[in-house]
Amino acid sequence: MDIAYPPRNRYLAVIDKYLQDGQTVLDVGCGTGLITNLFASRYRSKFTGIDFSRGLDIAKQFAHVNHLQNVKYIKQDFDNFCPSDQFDVVIAQSFLTHSHNPLSALARLQKHTKPGGLLIFSVYNPAGQFFKKVCNLNYNNDRLALDQKSNPLDNVLGDNCIRTKFVTWRLKEIMPSVKNRLVALSALFNSRNGGLTIYVYENK
Repeated sequence: MDIAYPPRNRYLAVIDKYLQDGQTVLDVGCGTGLITNLFASRYRSKFTGIDFSRGLDIAKQFAHVNHLQNVKYIKQDFDNFCPSDQFDVVIAQSFLTHSHNPLSALARLQKHTKPGGLLIFSVYNPAGQFFKKVCNLNYNNDRLALDQKSNPLDNVLGDNCIRTKFVTWRLKEIMPSVKNRLVALSALFNSRNGGLTIYVYENK
């Protein structure tokens, strides 16, 4: 994986908008470290990546070879993760789709986000998931392909369901959407990303 900046992927670009120096950042389900290592190379913040898959070994190796001193990786099931402090930014890109109980996992993500902090997560739409299964996809990135193919998408969460879990939080952004009020059709039928939609909420 080469470090390229700014990110050309529009989902990574959304995350980038909300990062700055001096933050504590948790990347849940970080896989091979695509997100964690990219932004650890860019920002003077403290990054923590957690995952129980073998992909974490790749993440650690990349951070070591590239002398990224501001990132640490924890090989652990997120269910057993009990940090002493909350985080300024919690990232969970595609993590919820791989969880046995996505709503319970979502509650834990909220728990680890400090007041005034941001929770940035993505979910998949059923239509996009279907097309992902029947289409021959080209991810254009070996690490992304490894993350996705080794963790098949199982769970989906609808927009209405998500909103009911964030009634006390401030919605910052949904991408793609129409004025954050309607998840755009491009998310439903985006087969390459499995109908991926990214949400950004602030713990107000």
